[in-house]
Amino acid sequence: MILAGGILLGLWIAMSMKKRVDELKQIERIINYLEGEIRYKNSLLGEACIAASLRCGQPFKLWLEKIASELENDYAYSFSDIWEKSIEELRDKSHLRKTDIIELVAVGQTLGYLDVKAQQMGMALEKENIHNTIKSLESGLANNMKIAVILGTLGGIFLVVVLA
Repeated sequence: MILAGGILLGLWIAMSMKKRVDELKQIERIINYLEGEIRYKNSLLGEACIAASLRCGQPFKLWLEKIASELENDYAYSFSDIWEKSIEELRDKSHLRKTDIIELVAVGQTLGYLDVKAQQMGMALEKENIHNTIKSLESGLANNMKIAVILGTLGGIFLVVVLA
């Protein structure tokens, strides 16, 4: 039972690593959707968030819908404040790490400018940062997943030996 628990813990950590990369890829697609809506359709931020939410899965769909509804209802806060507040809730529902959250906050800070050109340049920079993060994570993902499973198994074996 303890050995199985160690193996399952290793598998859970390995799957969490993979899920993080998948979620970062989804964020990259969301930035592309937002950029396209702003650049080609001249959409407002709320409209762009709704359009992007229609093309992505959970937890991002609900997150974007919430941003859009808060933009419609609450004029007391700036877009970056609404974005940052919503990211705090997203962090609990995703596998993103603190560094990923910081990148997402930076994306929100580039959005909401009056100048569309500045928004596009900022989103391109943040998209490139996220893309580089994905590439670096993918390069070692397979090995890290194997190591997590092996360490979980070895930890289970160690506990069985110690407790026996």
